[in-house]
Amino acid sequence: MKTISLAIIVLILSACASPPSPVSTGQLNRNNLATAPGITLHSMAIGEFALQYAEAGVVGKPTIVFVHGTPGSWRSLGQLLTSTELSDKARLISIDRPGWGGSPLQDKETEGDFAAQVKLIEPLLRKLKTESGDKALILVGHSLGASISPYIAYMHPE
Repeated sequence: MKTISLAIIVLILSACASPPSPVSTGQLNRNNLATAPGITLHSMAIGEFALQYAEAGVVGKPTIVFVHGTPGSWRSLGQLLTSTELSDKARLISIDRPGWGGSPLQDKETEGDFAAQVKLIEPLLRKLKTESGDKALILVGHSLGASISPYIAYMHPE
C-alpha cells in the first residue's frame, strides 16, 4: 500500500514538472532564456493590464502559443522557443499568464477564473491571428494551461 501511495505521489508531482528542454543542460536555463539568440520579449497593454510574452520564429508562418501552468511563467515552456526545428517552421509565442511572471494583476481573483484569464489573453491572440493571416494559430498548454487553452478555443473558435 505504501508503494502504491508513493507511486501515485510521484506521478502527480511529475505531471506538474516542466517539459524537457530541447537544448542540453548547461547551455540554457530559465534565468538566461530572455537573452537567448532569437528570443524577443514583448509586453502588450490591455487596459491597465500588461501581458508579457516571448517570441521566436518568423511572422507569416503558423503560430504556436504556449500557455504555462500554475505556478509558472513564459520561461516554463520558453526553452521550446530555442528549438530551431520548431522556429524554422512556426512563429513561437510563450506568454506569462495573467497573475504570473511579468504579467502581474491587481485583482488576485482573476488568476483562478478561466473567463477572466481568457479576457486578458484574447487580445494578444487576435493580434497574432491578424498577423498570421490564413496561417494556423495553435494553442499548446501545460498543466493548468492545458485546461485554459481548450477553454480559449471554446470561447473563441475563430
